[in-house]
Amino acid sequence: MQCGTARVASWFLMGREGSGAFRKQIFPPFTPAFAFVLLCAFNSTKAHTFPPMSNHPPHAHNPKKPVDETPRAPTSDEQLKSFWLKNEKSIYIVCFVIILAVAGVGVFRNMQKESADKVGLEYAAAKSTDQLRAFITAHPGHPLATAAELRIADEDYQAKNYSSAAAAYDKVAAAKSPIFSGRALIGAAMSKVLGGEVPDGEARLKQISNDTIQTPIIRGEATYHLATLAADAGRTAEAISLYKQVADIAPDTVWAENASYQGERLSGGANTAAASSPSVQFQ
Repeated sequence: MQCGTARVASWFLMGREGSGAFRKQIFPPFTPAFAFVLLCAFNSTKAHTFPPMSNHPPHAHNPKKPVDETPRAPTSDEQLKSFWLKNEKSIYIVCFVIILAVAGVGVFRNMQKESADKVGLEYAAAKSTDQLRAFITAHPGHPLATAAELRIADEDYQAKNYSSAAAAYDKVAAAKSPIFSGRALIGAAMSKVLGGEVPDGEARLKQISNDTIQTPIIRGEATYHLATLAADAGRTAEAISLYKQVADIAPDTVWAENASYQGERLSGGANTAAASSPSVQFQ
């Protein structure tokens, strides 16, 4: 750029000192536009002119920073990517197994529902004792099979076949159904009482009355029957005490109401109705 500027300046001088013809041929007329061009060329040359190297340290134009060789901890994204690359196949397999398990559970539940609906229809269709026994044989261990056993026991009890009823109730109680077990225990005990085995039946009722695992209404019913047996045997004080226990064990139940009435009667209250004979009532 410096050589170009010198050449332009020499042309300018030659044009001013030489003849007019030389100026016209070599250099254009000096105009404001030409002066602007010269000024731009001068500024460009000045901008690209560097000061002497002696004023700058050797590393000023090519600095070399020390390299930090300390290992850098991987970022969370890098860790996630590394984990995925190492365990990609295992993750796919686990997801596939989970999908299969969920689908299998859904199919199993659907099959169970269809089977339960079918068994329920069969149970509802069983009317006679023979049909109930056939249902029990076809579905052993099913909750509705236990319900069928209880229906057979109730039929025997109502028919006053107390020995058969006691055996059937014991079979239902052995299944330990949370729905039918307590009712079956009461039925077996009363079947023993009404079948002539009073001591055995009374012992069973006492066991139910003291069994805190049983529901309050089952315990209250057993205690009420014990009180009635005591009253019929002439043990009035024991009967009154047992009637009071019924209200404590199963308040706000029909057994508590009946026990209150019978207790007042035995205590010489206004009510003079005769005590009812022991009978089983299922609620």
